[in-house]
Amino acid sequence: AYFYLDNYSEALKMFEQYVNGLPNGERYATVYFFIGEIYRLTRRYQHADIAYSMALKKEPGVSLWWYRLGRAREDGGDKAGAKKAYEQAIGFLRISGFDPLDQTAIHPESYAKAYLVMKELEIEENKLGSEEVINKVKAANKLALKEKLAWGIVGAQS
Repeated sequence: AYFYLDNYSEALKMFEQYVNGLPNGERYATVYFFIGEIYRLTRRYQHADIAYSMALKKEPGVSLWWYRLGRAREDGGDKAGAKKAYEQAIGFLRISGFDPLDQTAIHPESYAKAYLVMKELEIEENKLGSEEVINKVKAANKLALKEKLAWGIVGAQS
């Protein structure tokens, strides 16, 4: 509540107590994101960078967090670091309505390969993200797929 009341010093104390008391707590990443928010809002950009990076280390797929890391870096003068964070933000952004793969972590540049893998593994678009598909992909022989489709290794080796 302190954060939403703009009482950043008290919020920061509470968040730090949480991460110190529960370094593997289920809200660890979210707490570090809010610590980053406090530092960014109070113009302590290097501290914000560290906090956002800690959040993203635990949960790297959150587009908003990458964007805020980019803002902190840009505002702190690290243009190259900001650019990298913004690129990650775009990569994790989910757009609905165009392609079934838009709702996945697959980068649009890799859609053609993804569709080849889906065809080879007999994966239906409407089942993307299901436990059945996840298990099918985990069980697939990635090296055989690589050889059959004639390109780099798909995911981790089997």
